[in-house]
Amino acid sequence: MRSKRITVPLTHGLKLVAETSGDPEYPREMYIGIEDRAGCWVQDIVIVMNNYHYKSDGQLDYMDDAFKVLVYEDENNDDATRELLIRLRREYDGEELEWTKN
Repeated sequence: MRSKRITVPLTHGLKLVAETSGDPEYPREMYIGIEDRAGCWVQDIVIVMNNYHYKSDGQLDYMDDAFKVLVYEDENNDDATRELLIRLRREYDGEELEWTKN
């Protein structure tokens, strides 16, 4: 699976990058971070993913009604500093949204 990318030029040759996962094991993830002028990923900012858990057989079970957001607030740390769970909105403009569990 090929990842999709959006890049925004910043100062000093840096780029803000939003990229979907190219890993077929985790197709529902998006990474937002900074790349240097050589195209090397140098800093995570946020990872957004469809929330999931592992079933007893070890397979991923996606929970389509929620998203997990990992935030990297500390520029000197490679680990996420905060984890948020964002539930999918069930209504928009007074209409119930339709979604199905895959």
